[in-house]
Amino acid sequence: RAFRAAAVGRGQRLALYGFGASAHITIQVAIHLGCEVYVLTRSVKARELARQLGATWVGGPADTPPSKSHGAIIFAPAGPIVRDALEVVERGGTVVLAGIYMTPIPPLNYRKHLYDEKVLRSVAHGTRNDARDFLTIAARIPVRTTTRVFPLEEANEALIALKEGRITGAVVLRNSVTINTQNTGAGADGAVTITGDVDADDAAANNRSLTITTSGGGGGGADGTVDVDNLGTGTALDGGVAISGGQGTTREIGTAR
Repeated sequence: RAFRAAAVGRGQRLALYGFGASAHITIQVAIHLGCEVYVLTRSVKARELARQLGATWVGGPADTPPSKSHGAIIFAPAGPIVRDALEVVERGGTVVLAGIYMTPIPPLNYRKHLYDEKVLRSVAHGTRNDARDFLTIAARIPVRTTTRVFPLEEANEALIALKEGRITGAVVLRNSVTINTQNTGAGADGAVTITGDVDADDAAANNRSLTITTSGGGGGGADGTVDVDNLGTGTALDGGVAISGGQGTTREIGTAR
């Protein structure tokens, strides 16, 4: 949505301020559609990622791009950047504020920052149509994301790492797997209940499946039972979950995200 709001077309220049989760996806869409992209970010690792993804020019927040941009998107929540971006955008260019939070914006000089029909605007929420259109073009490119995974219980540590600029790309919080076994009594095998994420992403990425074999109970009775909950819904992944009962029967459940 921010990219659309910036109104930058083929052969034009787009400046991205801040290069994290959203920006490292936006650059791939912009380049695919024929734009040149300038990236300004404080993180040295993020600058390297920007180069790898095809940025025409990369610099720090205080640096001046080699040419004026036709549009700019500010992902960094730093108010002073707004003034910087307006100074280096072309006449009639648009500066889009893509964050949900920003520090105070310093006073602007009308002649220097807004004259020549420059546009300053924000975006708040993406629509369903935005999401559908993005997923269509993302599959066509295809978009590749850079992520770092944290267990859900380390969410605070992940936020601190983001704040300190120690994350390149996006953070993913993963719910842990909990397995509770219970004996259902004589003549029946133990039952296993799994809740949470069973690492479908890892299974798909490494082309392997997760196998769960039930056992336990006393005496040869019914097979063990396995309930798999909260796998999520969405695009099916290649990873599979194979569930084997106590007597050796196997049931396949496709994993999804």
